[in-house]
Amino acid sequence: MMHECKVLERPTAQRVRVSDGNILRAVRRCIDAKGPAGLTLAEVARDAGLTRMQVYNRFGSREALILALLVSHAERFNESVAERIAQAPSAGEGIVTGMLEAIRAGREDKYFALLVGPATSGRGGGVPGAARAALDASRRRWVPLLADALASGELVSPLTAEDIAHWIGLTELSLFTATDGFGLSLADCERYIRAFVVAPLVAPKCGGE
Repeated sequence: MMHECKVLERPTAQRVRVSDGNILRAVRRCIDAKGPAGLTLAEVARDAGLTRMQVYNRFGSREALILALLVSHAERFNESVAERIAQAPSAGEGIVTGMLEAIRAGREDKYFALLVGPATSGRGGGVPGAARAALDASRRRWVPLLADALASGELVSPLTAEDIAHWIGLTELSLFTATDGFGLSLADCERYIRAFVVAPLVAPKCGGE
């Protein structure tokens, strides 16, 4: 009489759910351990419990992995700072609050610095696409606030919310550089923002900021 042999299946990488969140958490752990220069697809795959090909099929390169993590980190920053911007007493004060928070993050948060670094002073390993991603993240932060403030008349400008957001993003990147290269303090940045960013946008009926 023949007995059917039941083969016990061993867990394999194929059985681990392939999700961007799972992979990006592994990327963060690997960067925390070795820095971005030491990151490899194979190392991320081992940490995530996947095969290298699964990670490659999802992202294509180590640079794309790093950039995806940085963009995800920037979106979480946008969510957190949006609450502080919303609590500001005016749109002008919201701009001051949000820009200062972004500048502070560029100085103190290593993942934010990795994103904005290539667009400013060359810090952060030069991840391809980081400069554009930094501007896009800034734009997503500012367009809703600016669109509402322009519609209500609190801010006045011949430019669209998209154009102003792009200008603010470029100014943020300039101030990231200035705080390092020229020794500007956050107080210096605040004075610059109030005088050259907020004041030209505030509607006359609202008074000066």
